Amino acid sequence: MTRMPLRRLIEFLHTLPFPLWLAGILLLAYGPFLPWLGFYWDDLPLLWIANTYGAEGLQRYFSTNRPIWGVFYQISMSFMGTVPWQWQLYALFWRWMAGLTLWLTLRQVWPQRSAEAAWMALGFSLYPGFGQQPISIVYSHFFIVLTAFFTSLYAMLRAVRSSSRGWGWHLPGLGLSAINLLSMEYFFLLDLLRPLLLAQILPGEYTQRWRKALRLSLPYLAVFVGVALWRAFFFPYQTYNYQPHLLQSLSLQPLAVLGQLLGRMLRDILLTGILAWFHPLARLTALPEAGPRTLLLTAGVLVVALGVFYWLVRWVWPLCGGSRLVERWAEARPLLILGGVSLLLAGWPFWLTDLPIQLGFPYDRFTLPFMLGAACLLVGLARLLPATWGTAALGIVVGLAAAFQTQNAGEYRRDWETQRAFFWQMAWRIPDLKPGTTVVVQGLPLTHYSDNSLTAPLNWIYAPENRTQQMDYLLMDLDVRRSYPALQAGIPHQPVVLDYLAATFNGTTDQVLVLFFRPPACLRVIDPALEADNLFLPPQLRRVAARLGAPAQIEAQADPPSLPAFYGREPAHGWCYYYEQADLARQRQDWETVVRLAEAAFALGDYPNDPAERLPFIEGYAHVGEWEHALTQSLEAARVAPTMQEVVCRLWQRLLRETAPSPQRDRATMTLRQEITCP
Repeated sequence: MTRMPLRRLIEFLHTLPFPLWLAGILLLAYGPFLPWLGFYWDDLPLLWIANTYGAEGLQRYFSTNRPIWGVFYQISMSFMGTVPWQWQLYALFWRWMAGLTLWLTLRQVWPQRSAEAAWMALGFSLYPGFGQQPISIVYSHFFIVLTAFFTSLYAMLRAVRSSSRGWGWHLPGLGLSAINLLSMEYFFLLDLLRPLLLAQILPGEYTQRWRKALRLSLPYLAVFVGVALWRAFFFPYQTYNYQPHLLQSLSLQPLAVLGQLLGRMLRDILLTGILAWFHPLARLTALPEAGPRTLLLTAGVLVVALGVFYWLVRWVWPLCGGSRLVERWAEARPLLILGGVSLLLAGWPFWLTDLPIQLGFPYDRFTLPFMLGAACLLVGLARLLPATWGTAALGIVVGLAAAFQTQNAGEYRRDWETQRAFFWQMAWRIPDLKPGTTVVVQGLPLTHYSDNSLTAPLNWIYAPENRTQQMDYLLMDLDVRRSYPALQAGIPHQPVVLDYLAATFNGTTDQVLVLFFRPPACLRVIDPALEADNLFLPPQLRRVAARLGAPAQIEAQADPPSLPAFYGREPAHGWCYYYEQADLARQRQDWETVVRLAEAAFALGDYPNDPAERLPFIEGYAHVGEWEHALTQSLEAARVAPTMQEVVCRLWQRLLRETAPSPQRDRATMTLRQEITCP
């Protein structure tokens, strides 16, 4: 009885067309964490620019950085809004479209090899060398361009196969080719694959096929050359962001540089074409360190994915063919050639500009043009194996890739929650900032953001009405901004300037607010009067705080700010909420409020994750005359580590200056000096 429903399910799955299979597998791999993902990296600047300056701001932003591509952003952002899950679905849709159009193109090249086309589309769509899919605003537009490129190839092949209506297909093919070539440089040289694909479908002997393929490619080659000339000689910003370092180096040391280039090409092709498929094994070893939800969902996706691929192989697209090696080589050779040539063409935008290709954020974005070649190479190598072994290998590799993408999305989810905590705690502690403030941090515990990314929401939160091209605020990470020596060295009276493309920031090193954020500890505004010797802080951040830190940049009496809607509801009020509010009340010198917040905080049963989080409560207790409580909290902070004793001593020196003498104060001071060493 139980076999009948299973058999019917299998028969039903057998009837599903490949586009539905592809959509289902992408949802399985990328979808489990989709409702909890947010915005990452350049998503935040793009959102802020669109919200603040509209289409004109986006045009300025892209004017020196792929202006044609920027038009797609203007269109998408005019109707997509600022809801994260909607953008995640939008990005997933375009990844599905890219995989689908690749499948259609490969079906045109090899009509009788639907199994290989399906596996290549699956490998392309789940490629584990690229892990930035959750950066939805940016990469939805990358996959729009890839979809245009694959559709252009499809139209060209259809034109050749449909001679009676050839130009009806060639015209959209040429137009979509121009869109790819004008939009960005990532997939530029992949356009040269056209003769290779045409040679696969044309009849005749080898030389005749290639001659005709080259002739049929001439209109597309003309578009390619025309765009290349425009980029090289007429587009004034072609090298605005990236310089062709390879050409400069070749002119100085041709033989040495050529040898290095060949070595790098081999390394990058091996990395992106072969080793990337083993990347999930390295990443899955980190699963025990992941949260329980990520662990459970990744394991579930792995099991389900392998099951899906088993039935996919067994009932839908079994790879079949001869068992002899010579026959398998003949069938695998076209796939291996297409994969190898694609990998060779894919790397030139990065080899010319000396950009590193790596399997990890942020440089795994450079693996995008290698995805096609890697998928073709994978299926070609599997085709060299006996049919059963090759199919099993493909199922395992692609199943692991699906599990990798789920685990990867879980890491993005945690990063989003950490970034949300950063800004919510900032809003609790800092109601407003004086314009021109540079917020300095060091070593933020965020993987998929940079200080440049976080400058956008900082301005969105604290200057929502400013629509001028003069930005009010800048966030700088000392580990990143090495090109600001005055800020790094803590030199006052020096300019701090940043061109944000859509706007510009102009400030000075006299307007610096230093923050420290290292969860699970709370966000802290560093008080230079107390923490110049706090060894819990990074040395460079401590030096900048001591020389430049100006907590007076905070407008302590202002009303609390509103965060953009995409940050969601305010988190539950735990320890960090009461600490931030108490530190703000301390700055306002509202000591009764500090004590009231202390009672609420300690009643939670929680505790500080950084001893410095006790400082505002110590100060509050002392100012209302509760010296025993101030002493207790001081000793707790000092006992965590000897390095905190100096900070506590500095605080008590300030308390002795600011409070009136009393017997309780004297007893508490004497006890403190007996317990810890103060100067």
